[in-house]
Amino acid sequence: MIKVNAVKRALALLTKNLWIFLLSMVLANIAGEMYITMLPLYLKSLNANVLQVGLFFTIAQIVPLVLQIIGGWISDNLGRLRSIAIGSSLGVFSYIGLILAPTWQWVLAGHGLQSITRALVGPSFGAFIAEETAEENRARVFGVTDVIYTVVTVIGPPLGGWLADTVGFKFMLLVAGILYSAATVIRILLARHASKTGGAEAQPQKLTAHGLRTSIWAIGGLVFSGGLLTWMLVTDGARDIAYSMSFKLIPLYLEEIGGLSYQDIGWLSSIWYGYSRTSAMRIGWLADKKVYN
Repeated sequence: MIKVNAVKRALALLTKNLWIFLLSMVLANIAGEMYITMLPLYLKSLNANVLQVGLFFTIAQIVPLVLQIIGGWISDNLGRLRSIAIGSSLGVFSYIGLILAPTWQWVLAGHGLQSITRALVGPSFGAFIAEETAEENRARVFGVTDVIYTVVTVIGPPLGGWLADTVGFKFMLLVAGILYSAATVIRILLARHASKTGGAEAQPQKLTAHGLRTSIWAIGGLVFSGGLLTWMLVTDGARDIAYSMSFKLIPLYLEEIGGLSYQDIGWLSSIWYGYSRTSAMRIGWLADKKVYN
């Protein structure tokens, strides 16, 4: 087990900005885990069959392929926190769409806005943490932040399952939307503060079509060059395909075949996520030790 003193030293590496930033990420992702774990069951409640649920997630996976590159380009030009704030603002509207959706097809529209949000927030999350830490401690800080993020995956699914089971999907989504809105307010305040203190956030670059083309060509060259990045993307892509083929439908399987309630499914997801992430801090410590010692 990791010693208490080692944990305290690792936590001491987090700056005030990182603590506030992580608070917003925890709130936002608790909301996300609440609904994403229950999403297949929500679609079923709106009369979607298994084939339609699979189609839903197939379409939902296509959109981020293009948007992730654009999101990273926007983050590089406008700044990490500004990009996160813009993406989060769009995310609030996605929850409104999810709550008001009368059919599963309309849920796809709300979920599509979530894809835009993830494209803007996702690349900026790791980049901001990297910029806020010294190189020799970076992997350790990522390990700590991943452990903190584990709170999201432990709390979100059972909370979502309990609310869906007791008061229904719509109310569960409303609670998730409120949590996400609170996170959005924190992110906007962080971005405004950063824009007044100098650095990249205070000097955003103009977004141009030429800049986007240059960025796409540069990324394309790295992806298809046949080097380390190419093979990382190939192996990670294969893992994601296998993951999507099974994991997205597991809640339906657990309900229909396993006979589990929404609460049971939420707790099972919580246990699985928590177990898979508990080694993150030790891995971060090992990465720093191997590279810098």
